Amino acid sequence: METRFDAIDRKLAEHDGRFEALDSKVETVKKAAFGESLVGRYMAAEVEERLAAIEERLSRLERRP
Repeated sequence: METRFDAIDRKLAEHDGRFEALDSKVETVKKAAFGESLVGRYMAAEVEERLAAIEERLSRLERRP
């Protein structure tokens, strides 16, 4: 009977290790996805700033006599 419990304990420990590894991988993916979205936001903001500057210059050129 004791050996059955030992076998179950070993299996549970093995599964715990697998779950810990999966948790670690999921956290890595979450961090990577968040990082990419942050970079994307900064790039989009920079493009918006550039477009606004171009539109302002074009508007000034169009107002010239």
